[in-house]
Amino acid sequence: YAYRFSSNAGLTFAYCDLDGTDNGFQRDQMGSLTVGGPPIAWCQLQYPAQTSTAPGVASELIFGRVRVQGCTDGDFQCAAVRAQLGYGSASVDPSAQPDSFTWQDAAYNAGHVSDDNDEHQATITPVATGPLAYAYRYSTDGGATWSYCDTNGADGFQTAEMGQLDASVKTIDWCKIQSPASLSGTVGVPTAAVYGQVFSSGCSELTKWCGGIRAELGFGP
Repeated sequence: YAYRFSSNAGLTFAYCDLDGTDNGFQRDQMGSLTVGGPPIAWCQLQYPAQTSTAPGVASELIFGRVRVQGCTDGDFQCAAVRAQLGYGSASVDPSAQPDSFTWQDAAYNAGHVSDDNDEHQATITPVATGPLAYAYRYSTDGGATWSYCDTNGADGFQTAEMGQLDASVKTIDWCKIQSPASLSGTVGVPTAAVYGQVFSSGCSELTKWCGGIRAELGFGP
């Protein structure tokens, strides 16, 4: 890019480069404009590495993080960043076959302020049963190009390091009122917490939340 100036209403122009007009206009002294978004320095599927839910039920929140030098620094959203969470078959590489995954935009998490990365969050609602994989992807040019992010974030995108989603119908094997056995309360005032526990084979013994299980506390005469 370059400037030009006119002193006669545009009949003639003086053209201007970076080192001025004393030595004339030189092409190698023009300004340089790179078309596209700022480069993504790093991104990662942050948490969780594995989760579960039932078909038609939203999973727990899944988080991704991205670093864009000079943009994600500080506790402010980098407006150039677009984040998406996608899921599909674990046997498919979404960076090579992006249309094979189902993608949705992820929301900026303003509560993340511990470093110079921006964090995003979204859930997955699978439509059918089966083992699935999920990953984040980030773009700074409106979605023209994407960087794909796995749980490692340090050695390029690896399908073996995508998140793992168990989308299956859960069975309740055992449950109980945990505590308290009795309590008293006042009209219009919430009681102390009442706890329940449930066991679903193949799901609740994992370290992550067992998605697809719905819990309700009821009371009456």
